[in-house]
Amino acid sequence: MNIKSFLYTFISIVSVLFFAYSIGGRAARKAIEAERKQVEIDRLAKTVNIKKEVDGEIHSKDDDSVINELRSDWMRK
Repeated sequence: MNIKSFLYTFISIVSVLFFAYSIGGRAARKAIEAERKQVEIDRLAKTVNIKKEVDGEIHSKDDDSVINELRSDWMRK
């Protein structure tokens, strides 16, 4: 009878550890995915901000200034 209770206790401990490990793995995957999405959002926001800055700079100048600047400095920074 003592061996039977030991076996049931051992099986229950192992199953609890297994379920805790699997839940922790899911939580870690969700955290990594959320971080990846946030990095992507930040990258896209930075791209949009740069585009707005360039558009604003172009619209604030007259046509001749824009053409001269593009002729002299056309490479990206």
